[in-house]
Amino acid sequence: MDDYFRASLYLCLGMLYLGYNPLLKEPLKLEHIEPRLLGHWKSDAGQCFTYIYFSRLIKKYVLDAIFVVGPGNGAPAVLSQAYLKGTYSEVYPDKSEDVEGMRRFFKQFSFPGGIGGHAIPETPGSMYESVELGYSIPHAFRTVFDHPDLITLTMVENGESEIGPFATSWHSNKVLHPITDGAVLPLLHLNGYKIHNPTILARISHKELESLFVGYGWKPYFAEGSDSESMHQAMAATVERYDSEIRNHRSEKLFDEQGRSAPELKLLVPEGNRRMSASPVINGGLLRLPLHMPDFCRFSVDVKESGVTDAGSMPTLAMFLREMMRKNPHNFRVFGFDETASNKHDAIYEFDHNGFSHQDPGFLDLVANKSPAVVRTYLPPDANCLLSVADPYLRSSNYVNVIVADEQNHLQYIDIDAAIAHYTRGVGIWDWASNDQDLEPDVVMACCGDGSTLKSLATTSLLHQYLPDVKL
Repeated sequence: MDDYFRASLYLCLGMLYLGYNPLLKEPLKLEHIEPRLLGHWKSDAGQCFTYIYFSRLIKKYVLDAIFVVGPGNGAPAVLSQAYLKGTYSEVYPDKSEDVEGMRRFFKQFSFPGGIGGHAIPETPGSMYESVELGYSIPHAFRTVFDHPDLITLTMVENGESEIGPFATSWHSNKVLHPITDGAVLPLLHLNGYKIHNPTILARISHKELESLFVGYGWKPYFAEGSDSESMHQAMAATVERYDSEIRNHRSEKLFDEQGRSAPELKLLVPEGNRRMSASPVINGGLLRLPLHMPDFCRFSVDVKESGVTDAGSMPTLAMFLREMMRKNPHNFRVFGFDETASNKHDAIYEFDHNGFSHQDPGFLDLVANKSPAVVRTYLPPDANCLLSVADPYLRSSNYVNVIVADEQNHLQYIDIDAAIAHYTRGVGIWDWASNDQDLEPDVVMACCGDGSTLKSLATTSLLHQYLPDVKL
């Protein structure tokens, strides 16, 4: 086991430092060293050590298991294990298990055209970008759903353990079913430091650390030390104890051979919809009623000439929403979490200032990363466009609809019929602001949303005035 561990570490060091001379058959020279050193050594030893001992458990008990990497730049550890076990060469035959294959294996690490310094999906046995710190535990639990025989070993590093998402993800153990799902074994690698600073969990006492994880619903085991021989013994004993714990929880007293719970447990269950898990209130869609929709065109702004009428998008929408509430008094609600009055929704109700304003400008970027099958984003340029968007989004279901509109008055550009056509297409050309007469334009002004549309039209107006020959 110690030889295997040392072989793993050699491969890690080779990836970090060696571009040539992989087995050091020649005296080491400067030109053998990578010109730029990338990647982290700090987590590699702990990851390799854990990986090796769990592989021992797999072989001994014929287990199904996978390894999820938490440390952002700890790729050498998982790469070394894939290479030693032959899976890397199976997937990438040019990285063969010989001197030339090892040289290519080392050379590609953190090199242009090669592979990244963090665990990536292209690595055999790696399922996500480990540089996304804080998500290893949620990813691990995702893997064991509906895989009752699977154990997912998950390496959590010092710095990663202090990332915000982790505080909640430790509670993921509450969602596993003991019969239909597998098990997650997180290993918190407290080697003392993240990149530059000491970590909290590595500095608190055993008692406090154990209390923390018992509160999360885990039973922590400690395997620690710096002496190689004693650590081999400690790690072997720890993984054996874990396997014993898992087997003890699969009790015949609780479930029969078909996986059904024992009859005496059924006596404790309420009947029908009285079961909390069967309540129609919590199961989406069971209580949903169709909305009585007013004609949104009734609330439109009369736009006789583009860019002349001054009106507010939000007050216009508020009149429409007030009618929605009147028609649906028991199954339609408007929740205004911030300054409802100052956001020009007085027509619905008034709400005092609560200081929760000026949302993260990265919000739209976050939303845009989601699937369009789930999330829709609208940036209407004026009040009639806002109305034409609000009607279909209120009729929709199983979508997250995001609409961005200003609370202040703006110039209004198109009437309600043109707004409906504009929404239906999703994008449009405003002929009244163009002068290209369907020829090849010299300049295309593109915009979305009220603020950028106003600025684009102002620029267009200046170009028409001072450069009339430019086709827009």
